[in-house]
Amino acid sequence: MPWESRFNTFALLNQNTVFRADRITRDNGIGIIENVNSEDLSLIVEHFSDAWISDQSIRDLKDSEDFNTAFRSVERGFTPRPLGGGGAGPVGYFADNGRCSAAQFGKRLSGPTTYRNDRGAPDTIVRVISCGEAKLDMERFAKDFDLSDRATRSAIQSAVGRLYGT
Repeated sequence: MPWESRFNTFALLNQNTVFRADRITRDNGIGIIENVNSEDLSLIVEHFSDAWISDQSIRDLKDSEDFNTAFRSVERGFTPRPLGGGGAGPVGYFADNGRCSAAQFGKRLSGPTTYRNDRGAPDTIVRVISCGEAKLDMERFAKDFDLSDRATRSAIQSAVGRLYGT
């Protein structure tokens, strides 16, 4: 169910769209992969609750060619633009061709760990492409994307209940 998501994804998406979602937990619960799909949206979130992504993965997120390869930018008419300035915000790229938008970014969602070598690197990678009614403002989506809290889950559950008349 959408309100069981570890992230606030469904609060940021068009509430009138039907989505298919699934979650895979790995590494004894440290790693979570959530996939959300509809006819016009594909979103993959990889999150590590007690770790962070590698320096190589961060370099890939900062590489516009990696974005171009992942989203076939030339075919789709995407011109990647950098997201955020790093720090606590998202690091990566987004693009919009008028019909569709896409983003690939890393972001730190969990607080600091107790590990001495934790430099605050991103612990989450998001890859998303959306078109038509599901099209997202990727700059806003990347900025607002976060872990889900109790209030968000409750609001999503209420919205789903209204859709089904429960």
